[in-house]
Amino acid sequence: MDISQVDIFFRLLIAHLLADFMFQSNRMAVEKKNGPASGYYYLHVLTVGVTTYLLLGKWTNWQGPLIIMVIHGAIDAIKARIESKHWWKADRGKWLFIIDQFLHVLTLLIYWIIYTKAIKDWSIFQQTLNTRLFNNTDVLIVTIAYLVITMPVGILIGFITKKWQDEIAEDDREKREKDPDGDFPEQESLKDAGKTIGMIERSLVLTFVLMQQYQAIGFLIAAKSVFRFGDLKESGQRKRTEYILIGTLISFILSILIGVLTQFLILKF
Repeated sequence: MDISQVDIFFRLLIAHLLADFMFQSNRMAVEKKNGPASGYYYLHVLTVGVTTYLLLGKWTNWQGPLIIMVIHGAIDAIKARIESKHWWKADRGKWLFIIDQFLHVLTLLIYWIIYTKAIKDWSIFQQTLNTRLFNNTDVLIVTIAYLVITMPVGILIGFITKKWQDEIAEDDREKREKDPDGDFPEQESLKDAGKTIGMIERSLVLTFVLMQQYQAIGFLIAAKSVFRFGDLKESGQRKRTEYILIGTLISFILSILIGVLTQFLILKF
C-alpha cells in the first residue's frame, strides 16, 4: 500500500478527533443533543466539514468533506433522536458513544477506500501540502494517539465509572438528609480540574510508553497515590478512594494499550 494512501486516512481520523472532541465545547455538546433543532448542531457539523477539508489538503476536492459532513450530521441526528426517547436509559450512554464513534470512523474508512482508488496521480496530492512534518506518517500516528487519549478516552472512562460516581453522590445526599448539621468534608474543586489532570496524566503515560520509560509510569502512580489517596483515606472516604483508584487504573491501562498500539503502527507503516 502506498504510504501516502495511509496518510490520507490518518488525516481524516485526525480531522474527526479534532472536530468531534477538541473543537467541541461543553455547551455545544449539550445543546447538540437537541439535534437539528439546535443551532449548535449545525455549527458542529460545519466544523466537521471545514476541519476535514483543511486537513485533507486537496483544495479542489470539496465534495468529499461535504459527504463526510452530511453523514456525520445524520449520525449525530439519529443519536440525538434516540437519547430523546422516553425509553432511553442514561446508563446505556457508553454503548451509544461507542456505536456513534464506530459509525463515524467506518464512514471515514469507506470514504478513504473509495477516494484512494479514485486518485490516479499521487504527485498532485502530495504537492498540495508538501511539508515534511505533515507528510510524515509517524507524526500523524502519534498525533492521533495523543488526540485519542485526551477527550475520547476521558469520556469513555466517565461512562465506565458513572455508576460508582452516582453511588457516591447518592451516599453523600443521604448522609446530609439524615444529619443536616453534620460535619461533612467538602468536595469542592477547581472547575474541570479532574478532567485536566486526567488528560495530563494520560499524556504523560503515553509519552513514557513511546520513550519506553516504563519505570516512570510507576513513579507517576506512586505520586498520585501520595497526593490523592492519602487525604481520602485519612477522612475515611473508602468508596471515594476506591472510585478514584478504579478510574486511575482504567486510565493507565488504556493509555499503555494505546501507547503499545502506537508503537506497533509506527513499526508497521
